[in-house]
Amino acid sequence: RADTRAAVDELRDRIRARKELKASLQVGSFPGAPWKYVIVATGNIHDDVEQAHAAAQQGADVVAVIRSTAQSLLDYVPHGATTEGFGGTYATQENFRIMREALDATSRKLGRYIHLTNYSSGLAMPEIAYMAAFERLDMLLNDAMYGILFRD
Repeated sequence: RADTRAAVDELRDRIRARKELKASLQVGSFPGAPWKYVIVATGNIHDDVEQAHAAAQQGADVVAVIRSTAQSLLDYVPHGATTEGFGGTYATQENFRIMREALDATSRKLGRYIHLTNYSSGLAMPEIAYMAAFERLDMLLNDAMYGILFRD
């Protein structure tokens, strides 16, 4: 129970830190403005970070990292930073951490909060959802059967 309590407390602290950062910065171009949503999907998380930084400098409010083709069919989540995705970048906890850290730095530099989103579908959907919460993603698009029913 102590380990569980410690894990929940750590998750709460991480979520609180995201909320505090967001509260300290402007959100969006101006109050009431629609958010500009951009996609990065190079297959290499480090290249994605560069694209996300450039997009934010040009006014992007939300950066979506598209997952690698057919990740929905994996019954596990790949480990570590990835550099060789196909049609997108693998959704891994380390990739989430790298991108959130980069967007936090960009947010502070620009004085406005840049949202991060990714996708969670298929066989490892619950694991990806937990990792996204732990690494402070702002949004997660979920469809349990996407990539299973719609890709052959």
